[in-house]
Amino acid sequence: MISSLSLRVKGFLVIALLLVFELLFVGCHAALLVAAERESVRQQNAKEIVATAGTLLQDFYDAGDNLAKYSVKKEQDALGVYQAKCSALLRNSHWIKEQLKSGSKQYQLFEKIENNLTANLKMFARMRQLSETDSELAVAQFGLKLKTKMRLELLTLSGDLVEFLNAEKQIESASPVAIKLQRERTSWLLGGGMVLNVVVAFLLVRWFLRSITSRLEIVQDNAERLRQRKSLRVPIAGEDEIASIDEAFHEMSHSLQGQEKLLRASTDQIQNIIEQMPIGLVVVAESAQVERARVESAKIEYANPALERMLDYKTGELKGTSLGSSFMTAGIRPEPLTDTAMIDGTIELLAQKKNGSKLPVEFSVSDVSYDSVSLLGTVIDISEKHEIEKMKEAFVAMVSHDLRTPLTSVSGFLHMLPLGIYGQFSSAVVAETTVAEKQVEELITLINDLLDLEKLKAGQLEMRSANANLEDLLDSAIESCSELAEESGVSVLFEGCQTPMMVLADGDRLKQALSKVFVSAIRLSTRSPIDVSVVAENIDRGHKVARIALHISGVQIAEQQIESLFEPFQAGSLNLGLALPLAKALLLSFAGQCGASHEDQGLVLWLQLPFA
Repeated sequence: MISSLSLRVKGFLVIALLLVFELLFVGCHAALLVAAERESVRQQNAKEIVATAGTLLQDFYDAGDNLAKYSVKKEQDALGVYQAKCSALLRNSHWIKEQLKSGSKQYQLFEKIENNLTANLKMFARMRQLSETDSELAVAQFGLKLKTKMRLELLTLSGDLVEFLNAEKQIESASPVAIKLQRERTSWLLGGGMVLNVVVAFLLVRWFLRSITSRLEIVQDNAERLRQRKSLRVPIAGEDEIASIDEAFHEMSHSLQGQEKLLRASTDQIQNIIEQMPIGLVVVAESAQVERARVESAKIEYANPALERMLDYKTGELKGTSLGSSFMTAGIRPEPLTDTAMIDGTIELLAQKKNGSKLPVEFSVSDVSYDSVSLLGTVIDISEKHEIEKMKEAFVAMVSHDLRTPLTSVSGFLHMLPLGIYGQFSSAVVAETTVAEKQVEELITLINDLLDLEKLKAGQLEMRSANANLEDLLDSAIESCSELAEESGVSVLFEGCQTPMMVLADGDRLKQALSKVFVSAIRLSTRSPIDVSVVAENIDRGHKVARIALHISGVQIAEQQIESLFEPFQAGSLNLGLALPLAKALLLSFAGQCGASHEDQGLVLWLQLPFA
């Protein structure tokens, strides 16, 4: 039953039991203190009542004596004393009556005394009234009657006061005994409460040890067994949190067993994938004493079948060999790779086959260290890539020498044909010749752009950077394509730069790039004007750039075409050739940028160049 309770409920029960015992203990103690305080107050009240009641008889006598003096001798001082004593009698009797418990014996006795005093005071008032209105003889006669009656009243009052005072003194004398008894009770209560708290605490500790601690030890033992992959003890009975934790450990044990099976299956699957991968993989172990150790100490821990086939090794032959014996730096004089620190990203190396022949590969390294320093290398055979590069170089050489030269000759022949050097021709033939000449010139321009683009990629295009005036370069570029703009019916509007702008670039090459952009803009335009604007913009860290924007209104191009305008052979049906890709490559060499975007009613080609 107890084991089915939650720890929160058990804790609440423990605290509630302790709180109940403490409340009982505090309540009893408080009751004794209240009783002692009440008895102390009663004793103090009895003392004050005795003291106050003792003055009543004297005040009564003084009031009568001073009234007699005033009645006989008319002394005003005696009248004042008489009035003061009367007021004191009334005030003190009223206070004593308030201090007494209504219905008690003392209350009834004092009520009799108060009535006696009230009646005598009324006779005093009657005598005073007679002394002020009647003759001295009448006053003397009333005084003799009053004296006889007052003697009897005084005896009665004295007896009642003595009886009242004796009763109060009994209360006063009994209070110390009651207080002593209360102290003894308090001492017994404190001792008993302490013993009871000790007993209760002992019982609660024993209960916790039996119902909680022992069960927690089982949970702890199960946790250790789970860590050591051992079978767990029998589940704990109950429905509290401890039983829930133990149940979770059992579920975790079953889950881990299932996960281990899945992990083994996943490991086997990954191993199978690695062995079937078409690229080479190699795991290299380095010395843990020197960070990024030299390759002489780096040993191959694993090589997948693809790498072994690539280098003509049998299964397992590469394991344990030095990495430097299989990979060398590329160049005129290949040397064994001496330091893995030089492998940053992907580099090109020469892999040595088992028969000693060399194979160009791309090699990249990733740190997969866990318990030891290990590197994972990926090896890709790039022999076909080299063959393609050689074919590309041969094609560029062919275009440069075997195609451009004949085209130049054809262009010269077509240019001279309308001049009549080869005879007279009809106007139709001359017109067709002019069209053919322009097409040949466009083809030559395309070939030149292709050659310049390849030279840029190879880093062979000669450039000389210097400070150049951007406005002058823009004017010159616009002028160079003015003939094309006029033929196309397109006007290029440029009002100049607001402030002088100097950029650091090769002036001729930058002019070439700007001209390519303007030519492309003219070809994209549908006889709409091209508005050119140049503004200075601030970028990160206060650097300034010049932003050139060509606003071409009325042009609608698909989003995919806009994204590929500056990419080679990606413009589709726009027939822009390599003008924009070449312009982009030239701008990038000057640390510039370019792009295209839609605007409200057209297209924007923009270029960005840093200030000198």
